[in-house]
Amino acid sequence: MGHSVPPLNDQSLLKSQAYVNGEWIDAKSGKTFEVTDPSTGKVIGTMPEMNKEDTEAAISAAAAALLLPQDNRP
Repeated sequence: MGHSVPPLNDQSLLKSQAYVNGEWIDAKSGKTFEVTDPSTGKVIGTMPEMNKEDTEAAISAAAAALLLPQDNRP
């Protein structure tokens, strides 16, 4: 018996960007990939296709944020 992803009542919660350093961003290349419901194969969204540069920037931002006092974290 299959299932499907229930509809999202608040569409503002559906993001097609990555959250890095307190901001929603696209991949620098502008490339994206489709996210599918594995039970149906239906496309339910897209996400940025982050490359090595994007990933390293996100890791650096996360590491720097860990060094901040908790009150100053994004």
